[in-house]
Amino acid sequence: MNDSEQKTPTPEDEKKPATRPGNWHPLDRIRQQFDHLLNEFNSLPSILSRSGRFDVQPFWSGEFSGVQAPAVDIRETATTYEIAAEVPGADEQSLTVKVIDGNLRIKGEKREEKSDSSANYHLTERRYGQFERTFSLPTGVDAEHIQAHFSRGVLNITLPKKPAAAKPETSVNISVD
Repeated sequence: MNDSEQKTPTPEDEKKPATRPGNWHPLDRIRQQFDHLLNEFNSLPSILSRSGRFDVQPFWSGEFSGVQAPAVDIRETATTYEIAAEVPGADEQSLTVKVIDGNLRIKGEKREEKSDSSANYHLTERRYGQFERTFSLPTGVDAEHIQAHFSRGVLNITLPKKPAAAKPETSVNISVD
């Protein structure tokens, strides 16, 4: 058979897997995506590590336990850690911020507004009920001087660093023999 002639495939040929180089395998793409996800997870910022920073529980984890967890931003300055927690619809009387055994706990409740029982709702997406978020405090936080301020649905918490922890750098003397 020369190059210009083509062989007609037989039923046995159709049952054989293709063995060409570069053949697409359905699970290769999933494996590549999974490898990429693991690489991204391993390179997360140090804010998620336990090395003197906040031990952060993901904000979505509360939804699986039945208790909502507010989304937060955490930033560090030279003298403080600052947490901004979104708690829209909550009022200041329902909010509590406590330090318990080295953990900072934000807790509150968003109460459902009284609604007309004769109303015919087509869609209800707003969430009501209790919410909670807990963080392990980093070493060096002055727990006695933590401050919280609530405004426009955002709870801002300032965690001052102890003076020794607030120093950005320390010189170390080098001895010579």
